[in-house]
Parts: sequence; structure tokens; C-alpha cells
Amino acid sequence: MREASGGITAEQLHAVKYWSCDIGGETPTGRWQILIEHEMTREGHSVEDVLIALTIAAAAMFNSGIGCWVVKFEYCRPLARESVGVRL
Repeated sequence: MREASGGITAEQLHAVKYWSCDIGGETPTGRWQILIEHEMTREGHSVEDVLIALTIAAAAMFNSGIGCWVVKFEYCRPLARESVGVRL
């Protein structure tokens, strides 16, 4: 591991830290919310437009998370699903 990480550049390290979402920091969804707010504010969008974009993005991200769990439950854990009598 040390050998593999020995040649990392400062730019690569910055990218890793930026996207790491460490414990105590924001979640991946929260990271995207911050980016959306920052970029839209920088571009001069109204508060209402920013709120609409954040709401739509949050709904999409949370719905995709639910979809991932449904697929995981259906295809990766069929025995657990069948043992409790759940039908999707």
C-alpha cells in the first residue's frame, strides 16, 4: 500500500481528500448539494432557482439510493427476502 501511494501527486492527494467524505464530514449526497449550491450561487442564480435545483437533486439522489437497495435486496439476498415472505 505504501509503495502504491508513494508516487501520488499533490493534485491527486487533494482530489482524494476532496471526495473522501470522511466520518464526521458530509455524505456523498451532501457533497453534491454543496457543489450545486456553490456553482449556482457563483453563476448568479436566484435563491428560488437554487432551492428548486437542490430539491430536485436531493429527490433524485435519495430515490436512486432506494432503487439500489431494492435491487440489492432482490438480487443479492434472495434467501433473506424469501425467508420473511417479501414479494417485490
